[in-house]
Amino acid sequence: MSQQTYKNVVGPKIRTFRIPLSWTQEALAKSLLRLGWNISRRTLVKVEARLIHVSDSDLLYFVRLFDVEPNCLLPELDPQEHLGTAV
Repeated sequence: MSQQTYKNVVGPKIRTFRIPLSWTQEALAKSLLRLGWNISRRTLVKVEARLIHVSDSDLLYFVRLFDVEPNCLLPELDPQEHLGTAV
């Protein structure tokens, strides 16, 4: 069985910020549009599933929307764990 290759590390954290707000992916897309990023619900599905790349400039939209520090969207890393298994 081959190891899954993910395109981003922030997708799961974005979902963890979205769900407590009771936002659908559609609502999240509309909120991001109000900030100036025209992203579709379909693309957000792929972001959360880690199927597409999230650029540093795209990441800043999530930072602004959720009012968090950028590192809050990154996974927690165990210093003893091999980086390839953490991401």
